[in-house]
Amino acid sequence: MEEGAAGLTAPRRQSSPDQVVDAIIRGIMQRRYVPGQRLVEADLTRELNVSRGTIREALKRLAAESIVRITPHRGAYIRALTRTEVDELLVCLEVLTGLSARLAAENVDKGDNRSRFQAVADSLVRFEAVGEDLYRSIRQRVDFYNAMLAVGGNRELARIMPLLQIHQFRTQFHAYHSGS
Repeated sequence: MEEGAAGLTAPRRQSSPDQVVDAIIRGIMQRRYVPGQRLVEADLTRELNVSRGTIREALKRLAAESIVRITPHRGAYIRALTRTEVDELLVCLEVLTGLSARLAAENVDKGDNRSRFQAVADSLVRFEAVGEDLYRSIRQRVDFYNAMLAVGGNRELARIMPLLQIHQFRTQFHAYHSGS
């Protein structure tokens, strides 16, 4: 079972390119891949034990989502956000997160929404108190926002939010903020 942006589960077997996409995104969140870093197809093929065609398909998907930038005859690079892109992203996130919170608040008393949301919020607070690694921190936040989107019940908002590459922004911001 796979959990989607709105916290809905559906049976799904991942294709090889999907697995590579997930591995690269996880690598970004774990800071194994950093903004501006070149992704070498041969290295990815060896590391992920898949064919070069699978790597190319995954890189095309990531480029379509603006997570990587493909330069002809030079390869693929993890996209580094410019200051302007970060400012514009924050404006969008502010509005969409506010809308998410408002919709969740309007629906929190329906069904088991309150207990569902409370469980993920409590888990996030407990995790933040411990202060573990960046990847787990981002996963906890993703779970929190997915729960908020699910409780809010707006499927279009749940579809749009993942497209904003929030994980890419967080890892790049963390690198700048921590000086690493």
